[in-house]
Amino acid sequence: MASDRTGERWFDAELHRLKGKAGIRREGARTKAAIKDLAIAVDVAHKQGSKMFELRSAVSFAEATTDVKQQADTMKRIEALLKEIDAEDTEYDIGLARAFLAGGTQNSD
Repeated sequence: MASDRTGERWFDAELHRLKGKAGIRREGARTKAAIKDLAIAVDVAHKQGSKMFELRSAVSFAEATTDVKQQADTMKRIEALLKEIDAEDTEYDIGLARAFLAGGTQNSD
């Protein structure tokens, strides 16, 4: 990862999310490696306190996982994050998260 070379870690969650999304597109299926990258993205964003990257990563993970329990847990996390985030500057991501929770699967690029 680029952050390994530069030492800059603030964008790691988004890099893992994009790597996971690219893996799914490239393989044409939800591979374990791609889903793992999405899970790492959620975890990294949470540890960094980046609620917006955590929300974005959680939506991508929930869309990709086929594990019912993981998806349910992630949906609860998304709901909690939506309550914590001020929607003024983040309407696009907020809209994607709300649409996902409402049952409308969207492409969360």
